[in-house]
Amino acid sequence: MEFHQPSTQTIIISALLGITLITNLLSESALKHSAALEIIAICLGILFFAIVLFGLWLDEPWSPLAATILFALLAINTIALHFATKQLTNAALGIVLCTAGIVCTMLHTPARMTPLDSPVDLETYQIDEFNKDLAKIKATIKTAKKKARKKK
Repeated sequence: MEFHQPSTQTIIISALLGITLITNLLSESALKHSAALEIIAICLGILFFAIVLFGLWLDEPWSPLAATILFALLAINTIALHFATKQLTNAALGIVLCTAGIVCTMLHTPARMTPLDSPVDLETYQIDEFNKDLAKIKATIKTAKKKARKKK
């Protein structure tokens, strides 16, 4: 586990997640019914946000995907809150923030990640040396067969 200086994208993603959660909390305050269910959803969102934030700070490979999923869930929640409260300003702000967050997380690649076609762990063989060794083995086998025939 290695802590290091967070990137600008990490700070932007964290800020967008936090502001989106606050926007949902503001919309929740206008709910007339199902407020307890929405508080539970927001608390789960905050818990998931803390996990994603920790992963982003450590540059874990799973963290951008988890942040994208959280932004998508928050966008769905924002739309549901809009239909329940009819607050267009909060809904529009939440959707814009979620969209910006999804774009940022799709562009974010942790420092430790390497492209799939990177030859980092590619094991190579010297084929010329292999062919020379194979030729020596074949010559040894021929010699051994000739000696075996002479002994008979």
